[in-house]
Amino acid sequence: MISETQKTYGRLSNIFINGKYPPQAPLPPAPALPFTDENDPGGIQRELLKQRVSDKVKLDAKVEELKPKLYGFIKQHLSRSSMTQIKRHVVEKVTDLAVEAGINIDGNNGEYDNNDADNLNSVYDEDTNDNYSFVGSDSVASFNTITAKAIWDNFECKADPLNLWKAIRSTHQTARLMSSRLDQDKATTSYFTIKQGETEVLDNYKLRFDNAIDTLIACGVAIPRMDSIVTRFIESLNSDYNDLRKDIKNC
Repeated sequence: MISETQKTYGRLSNIFINGKYPPQAPLPPAPALPFTDENDPGGIQRELLKQRVSDKVKLDAKVEELKPKLYGFIKQHLSRSSMTQIKRHVVEKVTDLAVEAGINIDGNNGEYDNNDADNLNSVYDEDTNDNYSFVGSDSVASFNTITAKAIWDNFECKADPLNLWKAIRSTHQTARLMSSRLDQDKATTSYFTIKQGETEVLDNYKLRFDNAIDTLIACGVAIPRMDSIVTRFIESLNSDYNDLRKDIKNC
């Protein structure tokens, strides 16, 4: 996606690299001395300075113009399932930020006022990239009437691609973490339940048993001590090895 957006959206594709908007183009440095007809005959330097300022303004305006277009571009690549997760995440995030800012959203403890609006509008910290800037004094008249739909509609209205990208990363990181935990649970269960089939040859079962241990390692699960592994292997053998198990227990 990054290479594709770089072609169309230029510096805005920076959000996919470090999670930040590109810095605004710097203003050209002011001359040490004001230009005059004496030190700038013909006004060439003054015209060049005006052109640099104009280019800076145009470049910043172009970035702002492309933001909602990039927002739409990202959305078209999202599945229905992903959008459902993102909407849920956005609503939960806005609700958390409102509570942290001391803004009541259920009508039980006070009213929404201008101070609340200023607080909520400033919760976004671009340096940490942890919070979102999609709510504030221009969002709704009263947080007492906010619903999940109103929160999402406000998010859509702002069409901020960086906030959407953050929501995507948050939901997909959570999904990966959940998947990792499920893999660990599955690997652990497999190790402690694996058994040799009644007609399975020992060499084949030993291979399956070793694979179960390798899966534990691959999933980041701490493997048991070697003596525990040996005990587990012997206990998992089929009935052909009942005498062996008895002899070991009697030792």
